Amino acid sequence: MLLVWVLAVGIALSYYHWPPVSAAARGLQTFKAHIGLVFAAMAGFIAGGLLPEVAKALTGTLKKNENVVSETLFIGLVWAGLGVMVDVFYGFQARWFGTGIDPLTLVRKTCVDMFVFAPTVFVPYTVGAFVWRKARYKPGGFFRAWTPKGWRKDVLPTYVPNTIFWTVVLFAVYSMPTDLQYPMSALATACWSLVFTFINRDAGRGGS
Repeated sequence: MLLVWVLAVGIALSYYHWPPVSAAARGLQTFKAHIGLVFAAMAGFIAGGLLPEVAKALTGTLKKNENVVSETLFIGLVWAGLGVMVDVFYGFQARWFGTGIDPLTLVRKTCVDMFVFAPTVFVPYTVGAFVWRKARYKPGGFFRAWTPKGWRKDVLPTYVPNTIFWTVVLFAVYSMPTDLQYPMSALATACWSLVFTFINRDAGRGGS
């Protein structure tokens, strides 16, 4: 995870001091606007599924006998779906609260994200996917995360660190120039994917 954060700091510093990086960031933003949700899905897959596995391989922290392809595909597809959901959600956020980066706007967006949609949609969705896999993809296993018992047992242990991690990250990301926000958010997603996978490695134990 340290490797990803070092990369994030390097990109942020290069953005301000090396013109090709700022130009690339602007180009990425234009490309995102051009292909829409396809970009959100691709970015989610790369940031949430591929980058963490690459980081683990480079740092020698892959589990023994881990099926890297299977793990990357599963986690990547989960985060691709989440990427689409979040992109749509932030579109609504922009309509509700505007696109300013003043403190009041940031507080409003962060509170709605962290205390309304995260505990009811985003975290249950991601945790539910791991519970579903642990239950060998049995029908109904995915929706266990939305039951009171499933939320308390499986979602809550992830929601608390999710709130601590993303509350700080969102304020930092939203205070950056618009062109730099998406790359920083993607790298933060890669870090969170590592933490999330570690927390939920035994999600769904005990069956549904």
